Amino acid sequence: MKKQFYLLLCGIITAVVLVGCSASAKQSKDNASQSSPSKTPPSQASTPKDDNHTDSFSNSNHPDNQVVSTTPETKKQYTISLDGKSYSVSYSDVAEKHFIFATMTDRGVVWTPAPQLADKDSVLNIHPITPITFYLSPKSEEHLTVQKSVKLFSLPLSVTKKPVTVTSYAYVMGIHASGSWLVYTTAYKPTEVPQNAWYELHVYNLQTKKDRRVATLHDAGGYHYGYNIYKTKIFYWQESPGQDPNPLIDKYYVYDMSTNETKEDRHNSNDPSGVIRYNGNKISLDLM
Repeated sequence: MKKQFYLLLCGIITAVVLVGCSASAKQSKDNASQSSPSKTPPSQASTPKDDNHTDSFSNSNHPDNQVVSTTPETKKQYTISLDGKSYSVSYSDVAEKHFIFATMTDRGVVWTPAPQLADKDSVLNIHPITPITFYLSPKSEEHLTVQKSVKLFSLPLSVTKKPVTVTSYAYVMGIHASGSWLVYTTAYKPTEVPQNAWYELHVYNLQTKKDRRVATLHDAGGYHYGYNIYKTKIFYWQESPGQDPNPLIDKYYVYDMSTNETKEDRHNSNDPSGVIRYNGNKISLDLM
């Protein structure tokens, strides 16, 4: 009887020990499961913030947490038609288009790419921070680039003209050609003012590589000017305010590029301002 009771007691103790071990093992597994991070699919894994990481961006200056794209701005093409053929110049900002000029000469295309600009968003203060440069490209080169062009000359970045001590920046107003002669006008304007201080009419010989200033002109406060080209001659006029009974004074000039001589010309009173006669032809002085 005692033996049977002893065997029964041993069986109960063994069962209790087994149940306790099983419960302890289950609790350890549960604790281990809670302490280990859950696996996240790679597509949903979050990237830790790293201020020095090249792919990290600060969104504090952008509404709705929009990330700024680092993709370089695509270059646009500005198309110019010369002698029935299209030529293109690359630019990146719409403001640069106003600084691109081109004309056809007997030696190729003379053109100006846009310089580096400051204050692009300000009509009043936009100005170059690198000089405007003229280049010569072959007629066969439909896409005009600095790399495939020959540099001719550069304008001064800025000028200080007495008695005014304010710095005026140089701009191109227009370029034209006659044979191997380049005819162009420049304007000079300080920032913070709406009008150009003065203009200059120039000629440049593509053979001799020499530049000449033909005239200094004005186009503000009652002053107006214009010009036109006929072979080796430039006809230009300057209108200025006068006193009653002649409120406006018009003067007309003829400049000969081959001789570098300027003569004042007589204006036909029957013709309107800005028109001159030469060899029986009326020439409208409407270029700027």
